[in-house]
Amino acid sequence: MGVVEPKGEDGAVGELQERERLVLERVPAGFELDFDALSRVLPHRYPFLFIDRVVSCEPGRRIVCLKNVSANENFFAGHFPTRAILPGVIIAEAMAQGALLLLGPEGKEGQDTPSDLIFLLGGVSARFLHPVVPGDQLILEVSPKKVISRAAIVEGVARVGGRIVAKARLTFAAAAGGIAGPVSNSR
Repeated sequence: MGVVEPKGEDGAVGELQERERLVLERVPAGFELDFDALSRVLPHRYPFLFIDRVVSCEPGRRIVCLKNVSANENFFAGHFPTRAILPGVIIAEAMAQGALLLLGPEGKEGQDTPSDLIFLLGGVSARFLHPVVPGDQLILEVSPKKVISRAAIVEGVARVGGRIVAKARLTFAAAAGGIAGPVSNSR
């Protein structure tokens, strides 16, 4: 399995391929940006890994991730039995996982020590504007708004087919190791 070659709207590889190269600079050599690679970089595992692929990244500034919404996912059995709708908390968690890729410490395969952990704090403010259903492709864009030493505030936008379906503001704090993102006070 090779590195994913994302294509722009016109089918061109150029700009997105360059952004993908930037992501590869953040993750350890040899990792891909598909689901298998994300499983090696993020501490989350199935069924709690909610990102399928990194589409583009500007390290420390913005990341765009993709989540394919499948009817086979276990939460659809109860949310809701007569009309499957992706739970909002899953959308927010997917944004948080994107933020972890963007701001987290450099991935270390097989390690998950307290100095490497970043936790989502209680500061979650989200709006869910339209339902997300099986068959949708959720595009998640996350960018940091404020990064200070061992904490960060990020904003995420989720889209389906170009339509905004959710927005969130998330607050993170790092265990002993700090947040690897750039220090910025934009906002």
